[in-house]
Amino acid sequence: MISRGVILTVVSQVVMLISGFGINLALARLLGPEDYGTFGLVISILIIVEMFVFTGIPEAIRKFGGETPELMRSIKKKTLPWQVVYCLAMYIVLFFFTPIISSVLSDDRLTTLLRIAGLNVFFFGLHKYFDAIQCGLHNFFKYSLLGIIYSISRLVAIVGIVLAGFSLIGALIGNFSASVIGLLFGIIFLKYLKQQKNKKEINTKKYVNFIIPNIIYFVGLNLFFSIDLWFVKYFLSDLNVGYYVSAAALSKLPYFLSMGLSAVLLPSISHSIATSDFVRTREIISDSLRYVLIFLILIVVVVFFNGRQIIEFVMGAEYSEAGPVLGVLMAGLSLATIMIVNQTILISKNLMKLCFYQVLFLLIIDIILNAYLVPRYQMFGAAFSTSIVGLLGMIITSAYIFEDIKELLVPYTGKLVLAIIITGLFSFGFNFFALHIIFKLIFLSSIYFIVLYALKIINTVDIERLKMAVQIS
Repeated sequence: MISRGVILTVVSQVVMLISGFGINLALARLLGPEDYGTFGLVISILIIVEMFVFTGIPEAIRKFGGETPELMRSIKKKTLPWQVVYCLAMYIVLFFFTPIISSVLSDDRLTTLLRIAGLNVFFFGLHKYFDAIQCGLHNFFKYSLLGIIYSISRLVAIVGIVLAGFSLIGALIGNFSASVIGLLFGIIFLKYLKQQKNKKEINTKKYVNFIIPNIIYFVGLNLFFSIDLWFVKYFLSDLNVGYYVSAAALSKLPYFLSMGLSAVLLPSISHSIATSDFVRTREIISDSLRYVLIFLILIVVVVFFNGRQIIEFVMGAEYSEAGPVLGVLMAGLSLATIMIVNQTILISKNLMKLCFYQVLFLLIIDIILNAYLVPRYQMFGAAFSTSIVGLLGMIITSAYIFEDIKELLVPYTGKLVLAIIITGLFSFGFNFFALHIIFKLIFLSSIYFIVLYALKIINTVDIERLKMAVQIS
């Protein structure tokens, strides 16, 4: 059931977000703006390298395993050696390229820090491999549970080691320690994988033809979430890097939501297309996008009116200058989130090449915008660049799936706009009262969901799906 899978994954993503909040809250206060900014910069580079190891082969498992879950044991036997060798090779490449990265960004510390952080490439790549198998098997409960275990382990390891006195390097050690724990649980969860009755030879060429463009696509896609920071590092001070990292850490909440949703959508839509159930395909797309829009709108409206209070509460008063940037960046990455979900739908329809060309075009625009706007408008220039690209990406990708989403857009667009206006007015009004940000967020969220229920954007069916999703299966 896709709705249950989506909601289970959202629960896992919520735990990830809480974990991320905890990590950023602790490190921002324990390390200070400059070291915290360096941590964010290292992680931004590390994520791009990790994209090479957890998008290609794991993504193929989600797609082809999702189409034929009964073949998963043969798929694992064929692809696990590929993943092990590939993860090791990518770490070696990073190890030797770190001096060049340090030179370009004019920071000698990055060589040592990236080599330590890079250990995560191997362990995280294998962790995500076993993660993908559960997703391909449509076992979204175990998939979600693995995500929760990893998120909690990462929070405890990073904060614990930093508190023990190991500072920035300790945070990086904690990061890959969580991947080791996630990998161990992934292996345990797969201990009793059933053998299919009829063995079938895995088409290696089919997998390779999917994996290579998939890696290129996802690396390009995730550059959107790093290019702005790299330009800030290149043109501005380390203090500004720290401020921008604090805003970026919070504004990536929608992106993490899209990662979980995309993981569920790919095998589910691939399966419905493989079985020629096109009515079900449209239901999956419409239902999933509706849930995404519901949560994105709430996040953007709340952050836009309360950015400074939120960032001071999470990161500390010394990061207050990043407050206004947060609202712009949150809007931009929310638009990019919709683009990512739309492109997942296109990938499920075997339109990977189209997605690649879209990303390539948007990357060129992103680089040009950052090169022009960051020197002139500082951190706001980087945030505006991301927002413009996110808007372009959403418009372009939505046009390609319009037939699948028009039944969602027609009845709900006006109602969602009304919900935005009502929630925005309440949010603006609350600024005249001396309310703690936590109470303000609770009040605004409650008002928002009451409005959605009154406008019949959510209904009793959605509530029942939420109840079913949290039941232990």
